[in-house]
Amino acid sequence: MILVMVLAVMVRLSFLIFSDYYLPLGTTIDTGIHRFAGEEIATFGQIVDPVMGRYEAFSPFLTSYSLIVGMSMKIFGVTYLAILIPNIIFDLIAATAIYSILYKWKANKTISRLGATLWLLNPLAILFCTEGTALTVVNMFIALSLLNILLNFIVITVLWFFATI
Repeated sequence: MILVMVLAVMVRLSFLIFSDYYLPLGTTIDTGIHRFAGEEIATFGQIVDPVMGRYEAFSPFLTSYSLIVGMSMKIFGVTYLAILIPNIIFDLIAATAIYSILYKWKANKTISRLGATLWLLNPLAILFCTEGTALTVVNMFIALSLLNILLNFIVITVLWFFATI
């Protein structure tokens, strides 16, 4: 399973080859909102553009995602890598939750590994991860919610659910 996770990370990091061409079209598209809001958070400590601020205010997880991108930009600079690293981490957490869900449900390591592998090597999941949108966060929260339902952690499940919407 570790080998699959390493391969999945390498596939996602291979998109750094295109980093010179990664420039979102503007602040009215998800990829642009998070990239430019993250840059403003890294530079000014807050979102300065009122259009982005209103957009982010509609969904709390969007603001937290932009905050995470901003913190990542503080570490890696205003680069594509700063967007890619948090998304890879969220994807790995989601894959681990999928593995745990399937193991708890079927108690079979082979099925659990297959499910996590399908997630990690799924082209759509790879696209979501490399695109710079908050979909990796949503996917992670959904997987964690399902896991907590199986574990009968109802309060935590409700918190994950509300964090997702």
